[in-house]
Amino acid sequence: MKCILKKVRAGESVNIDEFNLSNIIKEGKFNTVFGTKGGKEALNTAIDEALYFTYQRSPTGPAGKGLIGLANSVPFVTSSFIPFPRFIANALRFTYEYSPIYLVEGTFKSLVKDSNNYEEMSKALIGTAGLYGAMAFRDSENAGEKWYEGRRDDGTTYDMRPFFPAAPFLWAADIINRVKNDDPVIGDTSFWTEGLQALSGTQFRAGFGLYALDKAGQTWLVQKTVQKHYKNWY
Repeated sequence: MKCILKKVRAGESVNIDEFNLSNIIKEGKFNTVFGTKGGKEALNTAIDEALYFTYQRSPTGPAGKGLIGLANSVPFVTSSFIPFPRFIANALRFTYEYSPIYLVEGTFKSLVKDSNNYEEMSKALIGTAGLYGAMAFRDSENAGEKWYEGRRDDGTTYDMRPFFPAAPFLWAADIINRVKNDDPVIGDTSFWTEGLQALSGTQFRAGFGLYALDKAGQTWLVQKTVQKHYKNWY
C-alpha cells in the first residue's frame, strides 16, 4: 500500500497487478520483490496485520506480556482459568482501541505521530458509535432483561454474548444505562465473570476457574460492605 501511495503522489501510473501477490508468486518474483528492504518491511507489516486481525499478535504491553508469560510458565494452572490467553490479550486490546477511551491516544497517533494515517482515530470513533448504538438497543423494546439478551417479536429471548465484538458494547451500554436510571450497577457476583467474558470475547471453562472468579467478586463485595458499615459506626 505504501508503494502504491508513493507512486500516486509522485504522479506515476500504477498497475495494480504488479502488487498482486498471486501474480508475483506465479511469475517467480517473490524473492525479488520481498528480498529488498522495502519488500521485507511490507511483508512484516502484512504478517503483523494478519496476526492482529486473527487475535494472535504477541502483546506489547506489560499486562498482555504478563498474561502470556504466566500461561507459558504454569500452563496447567492457567488453562483452568483461561483456555486461550493470547486470544484474550488481543481481544482486550481490540475492545480498548474500539472504544471512547481510546479517543485521545488514537487521535494523537493519527494526527501527531503519523499524520498520514487516520486508522487509529477511526477505531476510536467507530467504537464510540458502536457504544451509542448499543445504548440505544438496550433502551429499545428489542432488548431483554439481561444485558446480553435480545428479544424477538414473539417475546422470546436469545443470547447475544457469542456476537463478539458486540458483547463488550452491550455490557458497557447496560452499565451506563443503569447509572443514568439510578439502578444498581452490580447485582451479584456474576457481574465480574460476565463482564470479563464480554470484554475478552471468550467463555471461561466451567469449574474451578469460574468458581474462583465468583469468589473473588464475592470477597470484594463483602469487603466493601464491611468498610461502609465501619465508617458509619466510627
